[in-house]
Amino acid sequence: MTTMELGALGEVIGPCAVLVALIYLAIQMARTKQTMQPASLHNAIAVMNHNSQNVAAAPRMTTNVIWC
Repeated sequence: MTTMELGALGEVIGPCAVLVALIYLAIQMARTKQTMQPASLHNAIAVMNHNSQNVAAAPRMTTNVIWC
């Protein structure tokens, strides 16, 4: 093969390799989103529960006195 033929082959293989890499990354991002979304939702709910418990346990919140 001559240098010109190798260059032409590289011009064909290069974009194909980039396309395959982009498809692979898109699939991996979709899988990561499916895996991480329930975990992040669970974490957000746990934080809200913790904050609610802190508010409920505050001494000022348990008395019947209205603070002005």
